[in-house]
Amino acid sequence: TLAYQMSTALTEQVESALSRLQQGPTAHKTYRLIQVLRAVSAEMVVVRHATGLLHGRNAHHNVWLNGAAGVDIFFVISGFVMMITPNPLLSTAHPARTFLARRSERLVPMYWIATTAKVLTLLAVPMLALSGLGHPWHVIASYLLFPTTSPLGVYGTVLTVGWTLAFKMSFYVLFAIVLASRLPRIPTLAPVLIALSFAWTIPFVARHGTLHFYANTMQLEFLYG
Repeated sequence: TLAYQMSTALTEQVESALSRLQQGPTAHKTYRLIQVLRAVSAEMVVVRHATGLLHGRNAHHNVWLNGAAGVDIFFVISGFVMMITPNPLLSTAHPARTFLARRSERLVPMYWIATTAKVLTLLAVPMLALSGLGHPWHVIASYLLFPTTSPLGVYGTVLTVGWTLAFKMSFYVLFAIVLASRLPRIPTLAPVLIALSFAWTIPFVARHGTLHFYANTMQLEFLYG
């Protein structure tokens, strides 16, 4: 009985908090701690990749593997932000369309610029990179944020860190579908994200590289947020 009462009280607190978040003023509120976490996680990822590149050229340099946790922080933040920013769109005629347009405006232009810079650089001076561009489809798919096999045999994009954007974009698409359907967000997305997190255990998914890319337990991090 006590456990049930505690569970009920916690549920009411969560529902109350979400209700407050869905009110207009919170949509424009700046969460300073979130901005700090974004900065910290970005620096963690930068150091992780910098030490990885140094190690690739000189094995005496150690790789700071813990920096990869910055990606996990990013994904949790994305889940949190997605519960707040779309609220003003719910009263519009096409919330999903506007949502995807705004997400794309924030992510795609800078990503395309960085990808183009790398493509042109490797075409001009191939020896600068540890691996080449790979198949032309890999380059085209990278611009579409669609993961394909890289020259290293890993599913991702030409821009190495671009895989995180491809992963997040899949979450945005799922979120947009929920917005378009006007269904409750958490009850609808939770079972989908949980199913994706453990879909890698299905043999067919495990054998299919692209499906295996999305069938990742990191999907739960969006749900945590």
